Amino acid sequence: MSELVSVDVQSPFDSLRRVRPNASEYWSARDLMPMMGYPAWREFKPAIERAICAAENQAVEVSGNFGVAPKKAGQRGPAQEDYELSRFAAYLVAMNGDPRKPEVAAAQAYFAIKTREAELVQAVIPETFSDALRLAAEMSDRAREAEAAALYANEKVVELEPLAAEYERFLDAEGTLKMGGVANMFGIGRTTLFKHLKEEGVLQPDRRPYQQYADWFRVIPHGYKNSKAEDRMAFTPTLKPDAVDPMRRLLIRRGRLAA
Repeated sequence: MSELVSVDVQSPFDSLRRVRPNASEYWSARDLMPMMGYPAWREFKPAIERAICAAENQAVEVSGNFGVAPKKAGQRGPAQEDYELSRFAAYLVAMNGDPRKPEVAAAQAYFAIKTREAELVQAVIPETFSDALRLAAEMSDRAREAEAAALYANEKVVELEPLAAEYERFLDAEGTLKMGGVANMFGIGRTTLFKHLKEEGVLQPDRRPYQQYADWFRVIPHGYKNSKAEDRMAFTPTLKPDAVDPMRRLLIRRGRLAA
């Protein structure tokens, strides 16, 4: 039987936790960036922006959870942008990170578990000994659930590592995936993939995506001359990495791929 892996005080994410003079805690986005597998701020900031959007959609106060930190001069270059993230904000950032990165999966497990633990502690303040016993039992049940969630996250990291390697192999210079590589990952031919996508209303006959699926692709137009020396336009789509799973799920639902 696999040993359950729990998130405890030895987690590296705990070591990044900072405490203000008023005892409130926060995480520096700059500190989290390398821990979540991002080498550069320009790559990490979109995850923060998506997290802020998610908070706004949930009517969560943004300024209190995503505090804009005073810019500080780095070792090189100009002063650096940063955010002071609450535990919940850090959780949202993790949930909006690159799912291909094992470090992101680890962050998701840690902040999901710790956020839930904090909610349980704050939700009920026991007034009697029996209330305390009931709360302790619930905490024990939740701890087991959290351990199972962490184990599942670790298993998913192992499961996704080969896929991540495939992503890296097929990424082009723009960070998108060539359709032949996507077809390879799906276990079908490139021509078959294009056929399925056209028949399912994802791509138009000229291989441009329909509006509903436009954000899945980066489309490269290029001109050519036909046999009559007439100017024509052709379009080469490449797939954004975060669209691989939605595309796979769509094709499975439509019976084009095996589950």
